[in-house]
Amino acid sequence: MTNKESEKMPATFPLKKLVNALIAVKLDEGVRKSSFFINEIKETVTLNADRQVVSNVLDHLLRNVLYETNKTCIRISAKIYSHVLLIHICGNQEEKCLSAGLIGDDIRKEASRIGGFVGLTRLEKKRMVIAFSFPNLPAAA
Repeated sequence: MTNKESEKMPATFPLKKLVNALIAVKLDEGVRKSSFFINEIKETVTLNADRQVVSNVLDHLLRNVLYETNKTCIRISAKIYSHVLLIHICGNQEEKCLSAGLIGDDIRKEASRIGGFVGLTRLEKKRMVIAFSFPNLPAAA
């Protein structure tokens, strides 16, 4: 992305819209694997951090989850905690579906460019969930 392109980008962007665009690209693969996505992100959640970095990380994570699962519902949700944005990606299958291999060093390195962290956490019913958190602050000029 050139400086002129980044100057044209609005300071905040609806996270739901970004995730919808990433999902749209993966719909055919989802159909082939009998899987589908549900974007549970509220319209009011806005992205202030570097949109390209967040997009790259989410794109890789969604692709990896889709690759490792079959016949599953992949849910994406987000919450804001002060100035930190937490994004969860989880399937409806139990822990055997999501492994630490989903989160490669390249994804972690990309997330760290904005002070972010990507890891696995466990939710109810032994489901593993990918957690991507980062400071939701505008990039310094």
